[in-house]
Amino acid sequence: MGPTIDGHFIDDYPRAITNRGEFKHCPMMIGFNRDEGSVNVLFDLPGHYLDKEPPFVNEEDFDMLVTKSLTTISGFTADLLEDAVKQEYVDWADAETPGYDYFHTIVSVYGDDEFSCPAILTARAHAMMTSQPVYLYHFTHVPEWSIFEINGTGPGWLGAGHAEEIPFVFGYPFLPELDGYHGPMPDEEKELSVKLIKYWTHFAWTGHPSSIIINGNITDGMNMTMDYMDPAEGMGMEDTMETNVTMEMIHELAWLPFTVPELYFKELGLMSHIKRGLKSDECAFWDGFKLDLQSYLVSMDQTELEWREEFEDWQDDLDDWRMSYQKYTQSPYCG
Repeated sequence: MGPTIDGHFIDDYPRAITNRGEFKHCPMMIGFNRDEGSVNVLFDLPGHYLDKEPPFVNEEDFDMLVTKSLTTISGFTADLLEDAVKQEYVDWADAETPGYDYFHTIVSVYGDDEFSCPAILTARAHAMMTSQPVYLYHFTHVPEWSIFEINGTGPGWLGAGHAEEIPFVFGYPFLPELDGYHGPMPDEEKELSVKLIKYWTHFAWTGHPSSIIINGNITDGMNMTMDYMDPAEGMGMEDTMETNVTMEMIHELAWLPFTVPELYFKELGLMSHIKRGLKSDECAFWDGFKLDLQSYLVSMDQTELEWREEFEDWQDDLDDWRMSYQKYTQSPYCG
């Protein structure tokens, strides 16, 4: 599914083009959902499509899925690379507990590698290389019914998964012909749909997803300067005024642009919030350390790489042997 570098329409890898700033400089709204990676698990484990609870993922399945994730998305994998991913994502405080479930761990791995960090990387490039605003969102609401349901039947464990914001953006809660498939949506989700419709259409009209722009410090909820823009009156109408506003109003109505180093984003759910630093640690891994390690491994001679991996396996076996020998020497019994 990756782009074909044909030398005409696409003349270089998207990451390289992005790093050079060779893209259209315009206002951008970009984002992703909290549980993006659950759709990958759905495709990898299709036998759980009708389940209401998420599938149990044991260590063996987790290792297999990490290998598949790196091979499919990055086009390259190695033992050291897979170990680095596990080091970053596994909860080592509980991983040795019998029956430990890696489901949420692999959802995070898939989601960050394929969706979250590429989106944030793109947002950073546009924010740093253009004078145009970038608006980043993080959709966290788990819908009453999933977009992956068919005639009201489908997985009940995708969470705030891939594409789950789309029905709200396009007003599905207000289409009575869809009620027969899943039943009517609750009022709170209708309110969420109205909110997202306003954000998306206002951005399309004005280049700003919110009808107000905060010109000040969001930590100060009083006497803030706000620019009001009414699309019905055209883009030219701006009414700047001093007003007393609450932090709740600011978080619900305003949407600060994503800038570096502020890193503001909008969390979209039944209640919306302005936050900062979305996935900063995870994306430092994927867009920094992981790429450096991958470049190092790719440049290594294949024979040397195989030798190093065999040597690493031998060291693991040696550690097991030492533990067994120590246990044997401390035993009061011979044999």
